[in-house]
Amino acid sequence: LYSYGTRDQVDRWRSWMIQASQINTCDDSFWNLVKEADLTNIYLHKGRGSLQPDALQNCPGVRILYQYVNVFIYQIDDIP
Repeated sequence: LYSYGTRDQVDRWRSWMIQASQINTCDDSFWNLVKEADLTNIYLHKGRGSLQPDALQNCPGVRILYQYVNVFIYQIDDIP
């Protein structure tokens, strides 16, 4: 659905997708993307993508809302 946005929106979303594909831990890159994209939740599927659920297990300010089999949804409560 992102392709229905304006050119600027699509470019911004693509940039965020590229950034997200390179994140694999709860570090400054992770938090910079969270801030820039104004994220409130994160969806992960274990075994897919660079960021895996284990990487967020001890991430301060992030808590798990839902987990079933390999699907994880996290809420961002506090941004450092």
